[in-house]
Amino acid sequence: TAPEGGWAPPAWKRNVTRSIAYLKLGDGPFEGTVRNVEDFGGFIDIGSERDAFVHVSDISSEFVYQATDVLRPGQKVRCWVHFVDAAAKKLSVTMIPRKLKESCLPVQDVPVGSVVTGVVHRITTFGVYLEIGAQELAFVHCTRLPRRGGGAGRISLDDIV
Repeated sequence: TAPEGGWAPPAWKRNVTRSIAYLKLGDGPFEGTVRNVEDFGGFIDIGSERDAFVHVSDISSEFVYQATDVLRPGQKVRCWVHFVDAAAKKLSVTMIPRKLKESCLPVQDVPVGSVVTGVVHRITTFGVYLEIGAQELAFVHCTRLPRRGGGAGRISLDDIV
């Protein structure tokens, strides 16, 4: 039986509405169709020459063990450009909304070892991703997180750390 949205058309029959060459970080939201799902992520047709990849950690701000727990072929999803390499024709998207400001620093302009304050954007079993005002999220390993109330404490989405 065919998946909910039907089978993906062959690449040579695809209706390209967005060229990878013109996409940039933060573009979206795009309405996409899940074409294939693996445990580690899914492939989404957003109208470009190639399917975009969404990693399991970019499916939800909540913990997702396997992409197959959340995504199904044919499912319609909303996503934003997370990474693009036009030369290699690689495209990665996120399903977690993120507002980028024009004034965001390129990540390479944030000095290594800087002490910064950020807002918790995503929580994983091994740490948190913070919005620090750069074009990319900052990652803080669980061993580097501040302890609250003398114990391990709890960190929630939108907390400031």
